[in-house]
Amino acid sequence: MSRWRWFPVLSTGATEGLRLDDAGLTDLRGTLGAVYAIVGRIQSAAKRFRVYVDLVEVATQRVLWSTRQDFVGDEIFEVQDELCRSVVAQIAPALVRADSEVARGKRDPEFEAWSLASQAMWHISRATSAESRAALSTVEASLERDPALAMAWYAKAAAYYQRIFHQWSDSPVEDLAAFHEAAARCLELDPSDSSAHEIFGFSRMIEGRHDDAIHHLERAVELNPSNAQAYSEFGQALALSGRPDEGIAQLEESLRLAPTGDSAWSTEGGIAIAHFMADRHEEAAHWAQRAISHDPDAATTYAIRAAAQFAGGQTEAAERTLEDLRRIDPDFDLIRMVKMVRSTSRLYADKLAEAFARALPID
Repeated sequence: MSRWRWFPVLSTGATEGLRLDDAGLTDLRGTLGAVYAIVGRIQSAAKRFRVYVDLVEVATQRVLWSTRQDFVGDEIFEVQDELCRSVVAQIAPALVRADSEVARGKRDPEFEAWSLASQAMWHISRATSAESRAALSTVEASLERDPALAMAWYAKAAAYYQRIFHQWSDSPVEDLAAFHEAAARCLELDPSDSSAHEIFGFSRMIEGRHDDAIHHLERAVELNPSNAQAYSEFGQALALSGRPDEGIAQLEESLRLAPTGDSAWSTEGGIAIAHFMADRHEEAAHWAQRAISHDPDAATTYAIRAAAQFAGGQTEAAERTLEDLRRIDPDFDLIRMVKMVRSTSRLYADKLAEAFARALPID
């Protein structure tokens, strides 16, 4: 957990001598100042392990997040490492969301900047145009209180890119510049943070600077092997640089760590793009549909699916997908999408343009 640098983590050694049953959880706040606790239990039979993990608000003993995971293996240490990476990958983003909900209405002045930044991340996770505007407003309030908070700069970068990606921005050129600036500022403030390298590497990928992107995204997963988002973006950078199969391996690692949650649809969309880059159109359409099932309102994923279907000769299916796209977002512009990705990967843009040429006149 300490690999996530956005919040302080107390070691298990700090709890020695304390009661850690349900009745003793509230002692953690008064004794150690802990706001949350990770509580779990394990069942085992032969080579199978079932693990239950809860994120608990210690003051109220309210469960804010929980998961159950099954593992199979001969080597207990390998199972232990696998369990740890997977749980940490999912619980850290859950903690940010949980804190944003707890913080609303009862802000602690000492941590107000952090709470506002976590609320901005919560707005981003809701993925609507209105929520993205709320995220930018909230993150500016966070930066007013602490201009050196790396997490706030991360949230600012993510919010600006979200607006560009979903075509919610009225000024995409200015917002793209703001995205790159915020990502660079995040890394400048905390060059040892996995998430800072992740967002900066992602910004380099969007600029088409694939070697730089791969360097920083690889560094991100080295710094935090539980950062599922970093694996996802690392895989996308590899795919867009002409290494789709290597990219799929990293994207599958992201899904293994976090098979559900906010990043699952973008990771599945990334796998779709990687197959599309490798001219495996049926597989690309399949993975785009999986992404749609996780987020039916993400218009870009419909566009990727339609492109794969057009390229694979499934014209009628592609036209139905475009009908679905126009139903959920009548203003989404395929030409604008192609132009947007051209600076990221000319090959990807050319493949999209060739696929969409059956439906639209794209230069």
